[in-house]
This record gives sequence, structure tokens and C-alpha cells, in this order.
Amino acid sequence: MPHSFGAFKNRNFSLFWVGMLISMIGTWIQITAQSWLVYKLTKSAFMLGLVSAAAFAPFFIFALIGGNFADKFDKRKLLYITQSAMAIFAFTLWILTKTGIINVWYLIIISLLAGIANAFDMPARQAFVYEIVGKEEIMNAVSMNSILFNAAQIVGPAIAGMIVASLGISWCFLINSISFVAVIVALRLMILKPQEIRLYKNNVSALQNIKEGLKFTWQNQTLKTIIFITALTAVFASPLGVLMPVFAKEIFKVDAKGFGVLMTCSGIGALIGGLGIAAFGGVKKKGMVFFSAAIVLSIFMAIFSASKLFIFSSILLVVIGLCQVVQISISNTLVQLTTTNEMRGRVMSIYSIAFMGLSPIGSIMSGSLAQIFGAPLTVTLNAAILGFGIFFIYRTNDQLKQL
Repeated sequence: MPHSFGAFKNRNFSLFWVGMLISMIGTWIQITAQSWLVYKLTKSAFMLGLVSAAAFAPFFIFALIGGNFADKFDKRKLLYITQSAMAIFAFTLWILTKTGIINVWYLIIISLLAGIANAFDMPARQAFVYEIVGKEEIMNAVSMNSILFNAAQIVGPAIAGMIVASLGISWCFLINSISFVAVIVALRLMILKPQEIRLYKNNVSALQNIKEGLKFTWQNQTLKTIIFITALTAVFASPLGVLMPVFAKEIFKVDAKGFGVLMTCSGIGALIGGLGIAAFGGVKKKGMVFFSAAIVLSIFMAIFSASKLFIFSSILLVVIGLCQVVQISISNTLVQLTTTNEMRGRVMSIYSIAFMGLSPIGSIMSGSLAQIFGAPLTVTLNAAILGFGIFFIYRTNDQLKQL
């Protein structure tokens, strides 16, 4: 187990991890409150999908540009800008909600702006972690970041449920705005060696750099397969979280606290998965674990869609969260290890598009289907497509199985 936390021996990573943990708790507080607010304002599953899509749609346009920026500019300075911008957007949301002039279209606009900032932030942040810890600890660092993300998913929704019930939704947005200060302070406290500030400047145009990144990814069979599976999961598995308010109110008949419990259970499973990856990250056949997690994820999604019992469904969400984080951690690690230093920002931007940029398609599609056929049938259909898709790729791809 001491090796499970080896990345924390690195002071810079420890600072960054703590700062991101505080910030991510704030982010999950906002995500939970915002979903509840959208459904409260509109009573529409489609609008839930549309607002979620607005947060991820900018990845299509800006992620490749963000990846190029990450390769050519100081990543820490870039993160200063993106984190500050997202803090401002959360603060704006607090003002609009506190004054009572908030509506769903303001939420969409702010989600779009935050999505643009995130499209620059994510490739830089993921490549920055590799530069801090190096090849030897990247698997451990990725698993620690998964633990961070999912610990926040446990704590954030639970806090949000209590805040919404006692103080009101607006305070969730203010808390998120303040939480970004933790990351900015952590970045400021880091002491980076010259070799940890890698800038790959050349005289080639940004468009040519982006083309090189796309070509590098397309010609690598492992990268191409991982990114395709990640995209499949983003389109058909991610909408489950988007539709959770519908399950909470319409299927399980619970309030904001119950909704927070559902989101928290998913986070508990993900935390367990992150700890497992940290403890057994050296296991061979990572590709087989990757495939297995995706298949089990689709099966438990189908079971969840048929359940009408709150407690049983909460337990199912623990398994679903575990499978998701195992799949994400292994895919992120394999992408990092398969990529050269000078290409890392651009490749991670392509991975980010698959991981987050395609989510709007799934969110809008699932939101529309749920509006017509209901959330349970929509999740059943998504689970079936995901399961059969992963199984087909498994049968036709031997290279990833051997990793």
C-alpha cells in the first residue's frame, strides 16, 4: 500500500492534488445544484441534456487548439488563466441566482463559456501531471487523480443536498467560485525545475501542429482503439448522470437530499475503483481489465434502468462508479504512456474530445429519448448499445488485450 501513494512523494504533485481536491468538491457541489436547478426550472429531461451538452460542446471546437497551446506554452501559466476564468463564471452564476433573474438560457450561456475554458484547461492539466511525476509514477498519479475526482463526487453532492435544503441553491455556486482559489494557490507554491517546463516551440503553424497530432493518433492502433472505446462510453454511459434528477424525482420519489445520495453512491464506487487501481496498478493485462470494466458497466446500467428500489439502485450505482473509474484510469494511463512528450498535449486533447466533447451528443440524444420514452427505457437502450459495441471491439482487437 505505501507504493499505492508513491506519487505523493513529489511535493509539486501533492500541492496540485490537494488544490484540485478542494476545487473538485466545489465543482461537484455546483454540478449537483445546477442539475437540480435546471429540472426545477423546466421539469424537462431534454433541458437537462441540453445544459449538460452546452458544458461539453466547446470541446469539439476548442480542445485541439487547447492541446496545441499545452504543447507550446507554459502549462502552469495556462492553468492560472483557465482556473481564474472558471471561478469568474461560477461567481456570475451565484449573482444571477441570488438576484432571482436566473433562467435556463443564462445557465446554457455560462456552461458554454466554462466549457471553452475547460477545453484549454484539461489537456494542459493532464500533460502537466505527466511533467511533474514522470513516466515511472504516471499510473499512480492518474489513479490518485481518479481518487481525487471521485472523493469529490462523494463529498460534493452530499454537501450540495444539505446546502440546497437549508440555504438555497445560489450558495452552491458561490462556494464553487471560492474553491478555485485552492488550485491557483497550489500552482503558485510549486517549485518547478527547468526540465519540468517543457515548451515545444517551432515555426510550424497551429493548424499543422494539430494535423500532426491527429496523424500521430490515427497511425497508432492502441491509441485509436482506446479513444474510440472512450467515445462510445461518453455517448452511451455518461448520460446516466445527466438523467439522475429524473430517476430521483420520477422513479424513486426522493428530494434534493436523495438525489445527492444517488450521486454520492456513484462517487463511493469510483473511490473504491481508484484505490484499487492505485494498489494494483502494476497488474498485467491492463487491456483485459479495461474491457472487463466496460462490459460490467453496461450490464449494471441495464439492471439500474429496471430497478424501482432506491436502496438497491444506490448499491448498483456503487458498482457503476467503480467500473467507470477503472476504465477511465487505465485508458488515461495507456494514452499517456503511448504518447511522446512533444505530442502529449495534442493527443490528450483528442482523448479529451472523446472523453468529454462527445458527451453532448449522448446528453441531447438521451434527454430527447427520455422526454418521449422515459428515462428507464433510454438507459436500457444505451446499455445495450454500449455492451454490444464493447464486445465487438473485444472480439476484433487483440493488440489492446495484451497490454
